Amino acid sequence: MINKLDRDVSLLIKAINQTGVGVVISNPRLPGNPLIYVNKGFEDITGYCAEEVIGHNCRFLQGQRTKPEDVELISRAIREQQPCEIELLNYRKNGELFWNELQITPIFDENNQLEYFIGIQKDVTARKKEQDARILYEKVFNNTLQGVIITDQNSNILLANAAFTKITGYSIEEAIGKKPNILSSGKQGTQFYQKLWRDIKEWGQWEGEIWNKRKNGEIYPEFLNISEVHGDDGEITNYVAIFTDITESKNREKQLAQLSMEDPLTGIANRRKFDKYLEEKWFMLTDIQEPISLILIDIDHFKTYNDYYGHQQGDQCLIQIAHIIEESFNEKVCLTARYGGEEFAVILPQYDAQAALELAKRMCSTIKQKGIPHAYSLVEDIVSVSCGVATMIPNKNTDMMELIANADQALYEAKNNGRNQIVTFKVKCQVD
Repeated sequence: MINKLDRDVSLLIKAINQTGVGVVISNPRLPGNPLIYVNKGFEDITGYCAEEVIGHNCRFLQGQRTKPEDVELISRAIREQQPCEIELLNYRKNGELFWNELQITPIFDENNQLEYFIGIQKDVTARKKEQDARILYEKVFNNTLQGVIITDQNSNILLANAAFTKITGYSIEEAIGKKPNILSSGKQGTQFYQKLWRDIKEWGQWEGEIWNKRKNGEIYPEFLNISEVHGDDGEITNYVAIFTDITESKNREKQLAQLSMEDPLTGIANRRKFDKYLEEKWFMLTDIQEPISLILIDIDHFKTYNDYYGHQQGDQCLIQIAHIIEESFNEKVCLTARYGGEEFAVILPQYDAQAALELAKRMCSTIKQKGIPHAYSLVEDIVSVSCGVATMIPNKNTDMMELIANADQALYEAKNNGRNQIVTFKVKCQVD
């Protein structure tokens, strides 16, 4: 009978050792509740051998990062002779931290007196790291400002994050099972998407700017990156799309572009905008063989105005004149620009010389009616202007610089002939 019991105990110990879990037995009847048995699994997990720990309390596994509340929970269970299950940070012999999944069970004798505690220990560090990584991934996934979509290999949406909802207006539930083309704005054609998928197939990813549509129908720009995800066999398992709403940056770009084309004092077009617009219209009118007129305008004796009234008042005068000129040529095709210090220019596409002259006369009349005082003008006691008007029909044998030179020559003549007048430059234009 005793031999059979010994064999059973030996078999049980062998079975326990095969599990890889740590098993310890302590004797609460002895001072300090010391260990009286540890198995090989315990030695493998902790790095301690049995001879080092027998006769000692398990507290040697605790350390600085072991939470006091975890230790108190174990101590209370032992005091109250109750079972206990907990995951806590312990230390190996080499000082390395590990997560210990601990189960403590009290063992009572036939008189219901506490005899032993059995502790089952399992190293769950790898699992905890996976859990922590998953929690971190979920936090990043759901808190990033970038929208994220994960699809299967057939482009059916499997997952989306909170930023996806914020950007697109679609809930995650609405998106799952759908294809990303629910966001399609229609601004990109079939050829665009064919090239996109060719690039993904060739390079494994694609990125660039694209126009998509929110649930409410609003079309918005986004920067999009699409990447393939491959399984162990090398086959595509998923696609991941990460996108950023770039509406604000696009608006800033537009504002900066507008500012770069705008005179900061008067708010009308600057010389850069003038050059760009004249070039565009010149080539357009070359194709359709229609005229373009240019009016150069100079405020008479503006230097003396500045000297007498001061630069601040001079700036106000420039602003008023700029607005009068712009309002005088308010057709959409016309462009009013500040050409120099006190010089302005008006581009009039598809206006012949007579039409340009009539508009210039109306503008000069409006400036006189404004009656801005100019006591030191050698022309009148109010602000006046001189104008040079030139008209051409662009063709491949002419250059827009010729138009500017002609208008400038006409303006020179207006100023040289006493100012406060309009001079039209007359040039023969050959039509191809």
